[in-house]
Amino acid sequence: MLAVSSLVSCASPQGFGWRDFYDAPRSEAVGKDVQDIVIRWQGCGHLAGEEPYDAERAADIEQAFSDLKCSALETDTDAALSRHSQDAESTRVLMVARSG
Repeated sequence: MLAVSSLVSCASPQGFGWRDFYDAPRSEAVGKDVQDIVIRWQGCGHLAGEEPYDAERAADIEQAFSDLKCSALETDTDAALSRHSQDAESTRVLMVARSG
């Protein structure tokens, strides 16, 4: 089973505020909502490359897509960009995440 819970940001080393999907430390310069969207973009992109080699695997991938709300990601990113339109760093981070 895919561990979607591992996609949630976790405690980070000193000097960093959070870790992304690939466990890379990220600065505290963006809010939790932006962090979550970055992790979702990374997770959804990763899952898109997974092979559903049997019915169980296909169901796991489908569940992970649902848990990450991949189908709502564009809309959620647009909303975050609107909320953070005056925050250059959040806007940059969101645009980079969206572009893959």
